[in-house]
Amino acid sequence: MPGYKDFVNAAVLGETDLDDYLMSQTVMRFASASARDTALSGILTEGLLAYLLDVNTITLYTGSAWVDVANIGAWTAYTPNASGWSTLATEAGAYQKIGRQVTARGAVVAGASTLFTTQLILELPFAAAATQWMYGGNLTDASSGVITPCAWGIGQGASIQLVPYAMSGDNQINNVGLTSTVPWTWADGDIVHWVITYEATS
Repeated sequence: MPGYKDFVNAAVLGETDLDDYLMSQTVMRFASASARDTALSGILTEGLLAYLLDVNTITLYTGSAWVDVANIGAWTAYTPNASGWSTLATEAGAYQKIGRQVTARGAVVAGASTLFTTQLILELPFAAAATQWMYGGNLTDASSGVITPCAWGIGQGASIQLVPYAMSGDNQINNVGLTSTVPWTWADGDIVHWVITYEATS
């Protein structure tokens, strides 16, 4: 029986209670975050651990809020809301968030009618705590089969933008983000991939 029981003085600790509330709950188990919050609202103490059955996540009470400390469930899908390029054939991402650490992956694929208007900008699933650079992705030219690595510039705060920069070896190409002709002339089937880990604002 997942949940919490407040034992009173002189209460009899029966076999069922011992198994359900002690042996089985070194980490307490709840159906959802809502069920956890309802059951523990009056006895919150820093360091409490609770497992959420609906999302397969272990959470920790920090003294002011519950935060995820381990997530063994499926990644959460999100849309990176590309701007600068329009009418993409594919635009998809997924993430896992543990505390303030976010790992995100995704891809955008150009289509026959894609318009490469300006520099490609993609959104992150959560706002970043700081501006940062990292390597973690590649660009694929479908017609030639050429694959080149790329760096990502992550904007701080509400902008939540990640800007891919094409690479040649260890050097940025012209120190500019992706455009209709950088690092090649983009066309139907070309792909931008990313896998990044960063610190979120909360």
